[in-house]
Amino acid sequence: MDGKGCAVDAKPSWSIIAGPLAAFSTVDAGGRLTVPIGAPEGELLVSAVVAGREVSVRVEVVRPEHYDALLATRGLGPSGESEQPAVAVIATGTLGGNAAVGDSSVRERKRAFIAIVVAIAACLGFAGLIVLRRGRRRSTLHTEGELDRETVEADDEPTQDDGLAPNAPPSPAPDASNPSRTAVRPHGIPSGPSVRRRGKVCPICGERYPGEAMFCGKDGAQLAPLN
Repeated sequence: MDGKGCAVDAKPSWSIIAGPLAAFSTVDAGGRLTVPIGAPEGELLVSAVVAGREVSVRVEVVRPEHYDALLATRGLGPSGESEQPAVAVIATGTLGGNAAVGDSSVRERKRAFIAIVVAIAACLGFAGLIVLRRGRRRSTLHTEGELDRETVEADDEPTQDDGLAPNAPPSPAPDASNPSRTAVRPHGIPSGPSVRRRGKVCPICGERYPGEAMFCGKDGAQLAPLN
């Protein structure tokens, strides 16, 4: 079992470490240690290897007449075992724990990397959208400015009604039967249809300007013609 009390599918390999009592002792595959009665007293080291990790257990060999005195002196159990050293040694190594922690850390790093990439892509997409909208707005303002310039030039051209040509024939006398058809100026010169000049407006602040103006005096925006 590991440090958390979970079963581990690994069988230890038992062996006796070389020493003075190694020749008098044997250990089987299940970890059962056998020492003959005539063996001398001393310490014996037994090794258990699991998944490449080794744990050593110290065993004291005494004669039967000294067994009770050893239990009383060392504070061992009725069978001569000491649980504290074994538990402390086994708890220092957890089988399979390092691999699980490594796998979890790799997954966390992958998730963090994916989150960073997605955030960068979203920021780039948002910046591209802002640049595209600004480009379209500038193109629209430039087109409106060209139309305004053409309108101003057309308004500045003289019309035929601004004056009479030098050799133009005199205008016919107004028809008294239908006086509403022709308007007469105070000096007797017939007036033509009046040309209505369109003003302009700032698309940002809403301030109105005459048709000759090109830009707003408050915020510098290009003016748009009034319908």
